Amino acid sequence: MNGGTNVILMFEKLKLKLAKRHDAKRITHLFWSIDHGIRKKEVEDWIDDREVFVLKDKKRIKGAFSFMTLGILGLFGLMYVRKLAVDKKERGHGLGSLLLSKIKSLSLKMGATAFFLFSLEKAIQFYQKNKLNGLGRLFWWRKEDK
Repeated sequence: MNGGTNVILMFEKLKLKLAKRHDAKRITHLFWSIDHGIRKKEVEDWIDDREVFVLKDKKRIKGAFSFMTLGILGLFGLMYVRKLAVDKKERGHGLGSLLLSKIKSLSLKMGATAFFLFSLEKAIQFYQKNKLNGLGRLFWWRKEDK
């Protein structure tokens, strides 16, 4: 098998799921890698509010994102992506791009007309590569951009 086939097989085993309370420690660790100000209590609150999804295989969480919705979903609803992180050992294999595609799908299912996020300086090229609209560190995607 070549490397591309391995990546496809790996992706097939990954599932996007709502985070559970017992995932909080691992998610906090992931988010801490991009934001040293994050605290477990904050992550637990987001999990309780059903605002955290994880990308996981049977063994462990590979990536996660947290979001909140603004406005009236279905009319003028926006999804704000607070945090998006991939395990450091898993970076560079397309998991961040996979998470972005899952965020797009989820935002549409929820009735959001767009989602937006603020990027770390070092991640700007990643969001540009994934064809999000951008201005400085602000990036967004609208359902018209399909």
